[in-house]
Amino acid sequence: MSTKVTAMPGEVWAYRASKLSELMPKLVIEIERGTRRKALITSPDDLGAGEWVPLLRLKVVWSEVEQFLRNEASWENISTVDLRERPAEHALMTAFNILIDARIAEPTFREDGITIIHDVAALAAFLDLPAEALLTDGSSFCDGPDLVVPWPITLLIVTSACRRYPGEILAECDVWEAKRGRTSRYGSMFTQSDQIAIDKEIAPSYELLRAWASRDASRDRGRSEERLTELSERLAELTRSVEALVELASERPSPLGSDAG
Repeated sequence: MSTKVTAMPGEVWAYRASKLSELMPKLVIEIERGTRRKALITSPDDLGAGEWVPLLRLKVVWSEVEQFLRNEASWENISTVDLRERPAEHALMTAFNILIDARIAEPTFREDGITIIHDVAALAAFLDLPAEALLTDGSSFCDGPDLVVPWPITLLIVTSACRRYPGEILAECDVWEAKRGRTSRYGSMFTQSDQIAIDKEIAPSYELLRAWASRDASRDRGRSEERLTELSERLAELTRSVEALVELASERPSPLGSDAG
């Protein structure tokens, strides 16, 4: 959770001395926003000389501290997944960078699978999903105007985007495959062992992207094959029925032949 520090002299802000410290009200006396980015603060009840502290230790204006604590608890309780050095990490960032406008939604950069949705309606329309589909996880929460969602919803977002707009993703995969092929033929700036390590780390992420983007095509192809099999079986059955009728008709005596006799 990030907080933009907009403190002004004369305001009372919530101050946290360390990560595990409680928030304390502090009166802001002076702000230094240059390279030092510090604030001169003191206790509202004891207007002493004050002390200079890093500006980022001021978390929120004191009148909003209860909401800040609720949001902080929500961030602690949201479902997370460790994506570090996993194929999904690179695949996720690639899909977001190529397909999804950061003004609509963006992943956090903590490699935990969390996404911040800035515009639920716009994202749902972009993905051709009902907005309710983005609201199904109980650990999601609102942080100001944004909706914060965990990995299951993040996965829904990226897979839906790749399935709906596969062209750019598959093109990106093709570019990487072509580059990989050139490297194998002509070499690269990396040592052979380094290049093998890079390929081993990156290749699975492109395989994952291709699977996300190709899933609908595979499913549609499977449905077409099932439909073709069904039609073939029906045609064979119809052919057998026609052949049986022809055979039956050939075995019956001709009415004209009987009259002539």
